[in-house]
Amino acid sequence: MSDGNHKFREEVINVQLATILASQGLDANAETIVSGRLPDVLINLEGIKLTLEGRTSSQQASLMRDASKRIEEGLADISMAIVYPEGLGRASSMARLQAQIESSRYSGAVFYIDSIGLASISFENASLDEIVQTINTVYRLRIQNDVVRDQVKSLNDTIERVVQQASLNNLFFNSEALVTRLKHALGIDANAKTKEAGSDPDADED
Repeated sequence: MSDGNHKFREEVINVQLATILASQGLDANAETIVSGRLPDVLINLEGIKLTLEGRTSSQQASLMRDASKRIEEGLADISMAIVYPEGLGRASSMARLQAQIESSRYSGAVFYIDSIGLASISFENASLDEIVQTINTVYRLRIQNDVVRDQVKSLNDTIERVVQQASLNNLFFNSEALVTRLKHALGIDANAKTKEAGSDPDADED
């Protein structure tokens, strides 16, 4: 005898989960991706691409492998893998499915690139609120890495221009203008005055 429940496909659960996450604090729009090679859901976090994939515990190994590949292949800036608890997806209606997703707890990982390479933050028995917090943590790390990378690139570009100009003009670092530009790139106060050797700033004038 049927219990009146339907078995919803994982793709349906993924899309519903992404929509719920977006409604719980993520400034995001969930977009279903129609392709066998791509993840089911793409979440746009102000230009940062986050992919979401969820599977049962029996597929956990392939889930983690595929989620990390999304980063390595350049398909996502952040990739989230969620292991669905046993029984999730059997519901009498879409509304009941949504209630299941909201009340369940999950394990999984969020993958991203840091200054060293591929990194991840794992979570266990996490509520959706806690998953949102994890995503926001990784998002901030990603933004910080981007800022640092941009600063390093700007510094390298400035140093390269300064050295090239000095070399072409045979000035090296005798030019006050070049020294000022280099100090600015390094974040050094160009107006700062150096103390004379042996001077005492607290000494009274004669």
